[in-house]
Amino acid sequence: PNGRIGFVLGDVSGKGLGAALLAHFTQATIRTALRYESRLDRVLPGLNEDICERSLENQFVTLCVCVLDTASGSLEYVNAGHCPPLIVRAGGETRFLDDSSPILGVPPAFTYEVQRVDLEPESAVVLYSDGFTECAHCEEPDFGSQRFAHFFAKRATLCPEVIARELEDY
Repeated sequence: PNGRIGFVLGDVSGKGLGAALLAHFTQATIRTALRYESRLDRVLPGLNEDICERSLENQFVTLCVCVLDTASGSLEYVNAGHCPPLIVRAGGETRFLDDSSPILGVPPAFTYEVQRVDLEPESAVVLYSDGFTECAHCEEPDFGSQRFAHFFAKRATLCPEVIARELEDY
C-alpha cells in the first residue's frame, strides 16, 4: 500500500522435502505477516518464533527482506544472515549493504535491526543467494562477490532477459 513494494529472498538449510516445506512455510508466513504489519522489526521476531516452533532440529533460514518506498526512494531492509544486497547506483558505483541480524530458526531472544538506505533514480537493488557467488564454471574459480559486483555495475538497469543472456557469456 501507499507506493511501498516489498521483496524477499531467502535460503533454507538442508535439502529434500523438509527444506522445501520450511521454505514454503517461511514464504507463506512472511507474506501474510507483511499484509498486516509493515514494520520489519515487528515482523521478523514473530517469524523467527514460528520457524523455531515448526522447523526440524538444526534447520534455519537466511532471509533478506526489503521494503521500498517508491515516492521517496527509501529502502528499509533486514538481512537475517543472508548474502548482503548489492546496491548499484547510476554510473555503476556498487556497495554491499550491511548484514547485521541473526538467521531465523534460532532461539527467539534476538532482535532484528532495520537498516535504511536512500536510493536515487536509476539505482538498482540486487538480491542473490550464495549459490550464485560460489558457482564455478569449468576450471575457473568461484564467481565471487567482487566479480558479481563488477558484472552488475554495468547491467543492473537492463531487463532480466538481457542480464541472463549476458551472464551466460560472462
